Amino acid sequence: MYSLMSQFIRTIGLCISFILVTICLPALGQTLPGCIDYEDYLSHVGFAPTPGDAMGIAIENDLAYVVDGQSLLVFDISLPQTPSLVGSLDTFYGTWGIALTGNIAIIADGDAGVVVVDVFSPESPTEIGSIYTQGYAYNVTVQDSLVFVADGPMGLRILDISIPETPIQIGEYPTVSDLKVVAVSGTVAVVIHERNDRSASEGRNPTTPIEVGRGHYRGGADGGSRGKRRRV
Repeated sequence: MYSLMSQFIRTIGLCISFILVTICLPALGQTLPGCIDYEDYLSHVGFAPTPGDAMGIAIENDLAYVVDGQSLLVFDISLPQTPSLVGSLDTFYGTWGIALTGNIAIIADGDAGVVVVDVFSPESPTEIGSIYTQGYAYNVTVQDSLVFVADGPMGLRILDISIPETPIQIGEYPTVSDLKVVAVSGTVAVVIHERNDRSASEGRNPTTPIEVGRGHYRGGADGGSRGKRRRV
């Protein structure tokens, strides 16, 4: 079951919007000078269809890199009202997530694992490396030369892409249910999987993550009614 956001993205393809939010803390009944109340702070300004279900996006300058379940699509969004497709790359499996580091795009490619793509020329993105992760790669995030992969039933995988053509696995953290999402801040990775609470972990040494805590949230990793959060 997809989340409501996934369903929304599938419906509109790629939607370019601006979000303008102003937070003011005046005394009761007062308005601070220069404080604007944006009643309609979310404005739809442009649209671009995607052949498949738009599942992930990363933005660098005036380019939006979108994975739509079957390919990588590169859009020029310098004119947000009329985003235009400038390049694409087909993949053999389901593209779910994407992260950028320099001129390299890291794609979570489902059963195929992780694919490394050179996007120096956005008109012609080129696959330059890949690694089979043994699970189902749903999501990726990058920190320096490390890639953290939410690898479905195989849990968290940590890859070294210092040589993009030959990524290697240097660490892992198993989970007892499908791992769907990962985000990293410093030495801590927050991961979300479908069910079963377990300890959180810390990754000061990415080859041997250790448990440091645990958490629970209402709602599933894919929009269901159950889910857990942990840090690795």
